Amino acid sequence: MHSPINYDKDNTVNLLASLINAFSSLKSNHPELWSLPSSYIKNFDSVILFVIDWFAYHFLEKYFSNELGVYNHQVIHPIFPSATAPALTSLATWKTPQEHWLPWWYAYLKEIGVVTALLPFATRTWVELSIKTDCSYYYDTPSIYESSERENCYFNRFNLVTSEYSRSFSKHATRIWCSDFSDLCKKLKEVIKGSKNKKYCYCYDPDFDSLCHANWINSNQTKEYARHLFKCLDELVKEIEGTNTLLLLTADHWMIDSIPERNIKAEDYPEFVDMLSMPLAWETRAAFCHVKVGRGEEFEKWVWEHFSEYCDCYKSKDLLDNWWFWTWEIHKGFLDRIWDYILVMKENYILVDSVLGQERKPILWNHWWISREEIDIPLLWKVI
Repeated sequence: MHSPINYDKDNTVNLLASLINAFSSLKSNHPELWSLPSSYIKNFDSVILFVIDWFAYHFLEKYFSNELGVYNHQVIHPIFPSATAPALTSLATWKTPQEHWLPWWYAYLKEIGVVTALLPFATRTWVELSIKTDCSYYYDTPSIYESSERENCYFNRFNLVTSEYSRSFSKHATRIWCSDFSDLCKKLKEVIKGSKNKKYCYCYDPDFDSLCHANWINSNQTKEYARHLFKCLDELVKEIEGTNTLLLLTADHWMIDSIPERNIKAEDYPEFVDMLSMPLAWETRAAFCHVKVGRGEEFEKWVWEHFSEYCDCYKSKDLLDNWWFWTWEIHKGFLDRIWDYILVMKENYILVDSVLGQERKPILWNHWWISREEIDIPLLWKVI
């Protein structure tokens, strides 16, 4: 049960520790990344961090070894749970999920009584909540931009850069919207070659992840988009050459291939659903389960008898005690988020449920949890 994630070495929080220590007088409570210490990073006039949603090290190693060889590169590991919501929040705050309390794409917010998609701040049927709710309460962890002594820029798609989530975490940065990755690189070039202020530019691209969810691992669509990314990066490097810039590129998480036959649907097991007090708060490869009072032992026994082929069942508190989320500091609201049990899926099985009004389609690609190949993400860097 020991955590598969090491938060003290080669982790995204270690990269962010190097960045925050280089940009401000604050010091991270996490060790710096050994290969990119803050003493090295602080010498650059501009630092660019590209976050390509899903970009996997082994995918690049297999299909893009020549492009990979142009950069300094190494394997690093994401946080647990390694999904977009908690991972992007860790990249924005230099904190682990148990410190920033956004552990899942979906989470139950007891203050408003709703299982919520945290990044768009909407219900599971995509009804926006921000009109009637001050969501800054849930996004209360200080971001890297608040303490950075640099000119901070936050690049994202228009619908994302204007979201409640982005406005909360990037309120101390200049938000710049982009239509696509080519447009992002064009606007980034203008910023880097603009003022002489020292800069930190965070650049997020969601499109690779979207392609992966809709297509298979070796699809022509994913490979073609990766070629497009590297072509844009090559052009950017040429256009900002000589600006004393450090370009970094990483991912928020990896995924694993799945097939419809291994999509386990909770509604096909009414006994399982009956033991839950509310819908799952999940990523498809791991599900937080809130079990009705007094039915914990019954739940454990049922999962062992019926789901043991598909998943391992853990008490959430046991994973917390075994450092899956990190070790020491715990946000005051974190325990409200992890519920009673976590079902961690085996092989390439996934577990999904539906609520009234939510359309559920088969999912081909799913966020990772356990295997070594699944938890290796790339870190590329180049001096320009």
